[in-house]
Amino acid sequence: MRAILNAPRWTRIVTMLAECGLPTMRHRIYARAALAMARYLKTRPNSTPAAHLRHGFQRPPNTRPDGDWVHAMADAARALGVADLVRCDPDLAVPDHFPPPPWAPKTFQVISRLALTKTTTTCLLRQESLATIAPHCTPATRLYFTDGSAGENGKSGSAFVSGALQRSLRLPDNSSAFQAELVALLSALHHACESPVPEIHLFTDSLSALHSLNATTFKDNVQLLSSTHHHLLTLYRLNSDVFLHWVPSHVGVSGNETADEAARRASTAPEITFPLLPSYAQIKSSVNRAALQASQLLSNDAMEHGSRSATWYITATRQTPHLHLSRSLHL
Repeated sequence: MRAILNAPRWTRIVTMLAECGLPTMRHRIYARAALAMARYLKTRPNSTPAAHLRHGFQRPPNTRPDGDWVHAMADAARALGVADLVRCDPDLAVPDHFPPPPWAPKTFQVISRLALTKTTTTCLLRQESLATIAPHCTPATRLYFTDGSAGENGKSGSAFVSGALQRSLRLPDNSSAFQAELVALLSALHHACESPVPEIHLFTDSLSALHSLNATTFKDNVQLLSSTHHHLLTLYRLNSDVFLHWVPSHVGVSGNETADEAARRASTAPEITFPLLPSYAQIKSSVNRAALQASQLLSNDAMEHGSRSATWYITATRQTPHLHLSRSLHL
């Protein structure tokens, strides 16, 4: 690292890590321990090790190593300020969900390709999208346009539009765009189950949501994805044919634009109307960010104590140290 950065010999490792945007080895170990705990508590909450891990948080922090790995795992999460985050509720499939066998018929169809590519002009994409939608506008079918919104301010919302009907949902803060798109699809399917018709078409601009629904097993957002599959299976048993279509965003398709605007408005609503568990990906991002911030505190402390290396780094890079960064990280 010293050779790559061409740093002087007297440069401390914590300063070089700050330049590379990397946490120290100690904080990386803390992060790995916290993430392993989060994964286990989310996927195997009723196991004996999970009970031991939860019990580890009930004991006071250790002042010195005691050889107890459960206590050490809890202390690692506390050291990064993410103890509450990794102790989130389990993310399990809905009770009646089982992965279908390979020979089982598909309960829905995904249509995720257009003849034109994303690099095509907006006008041509709009024309092809409308040509895809038009044949399905019949009395025996129902069309849903869904969208999710996750703003930079952490506010999230979902919505679907079907004719004159609009429904919006406010999601918990810091929900991902992927989760918002899935919730929009789920809410549309829930409405379809209440009043099924022979043929149902859902249009979304999220390819990632469609690809995840095509999978038979889920590693993350398990409750959300399995609940969506449950609604798809319900419609299949009600003899409704369900088609999930991808349409490009912001090309002038009225239903898509209306759903997009409704989702944006929903994200600003004061009350959360759809509780949602944080995904493992979100927990991982927050834990890694906490590890990096904790490492930056070491660099800031070195600067406060007159470290030659830290002073040189701040002067050379003109970086403003976060001297007042709180050690209690609110994620």
